[in-house]
Amino acid sequence: MSFDETAGIPVPEAAETRRESLVDRIRSLRALDLEVALRSAVAAGVPLLVLVLVDRVEWAPCAAFGAMAAI
Repeated sequence: MSFDETAGIPVPEAAETRRESLVDRIRSLRALDLEVALRSAVAAGVPLLVLVLVDRVEWAPCAAFGAMAAI
């Protein structure tokens, strides 16, 4: 620990030089964030894919709205 002369208090080493890098931020992502994103993609993608397969793309806005409302 070093000493901050202006404030008169000790300063931890990590507070002096610690900066969060991009790699640290990526590592700090929680699994929950990825789970929510995956659920949203599946909830919107599956109904739209089904509509394309049955050739009823005119219902796509309704399916997309319903998928997002379900989340």
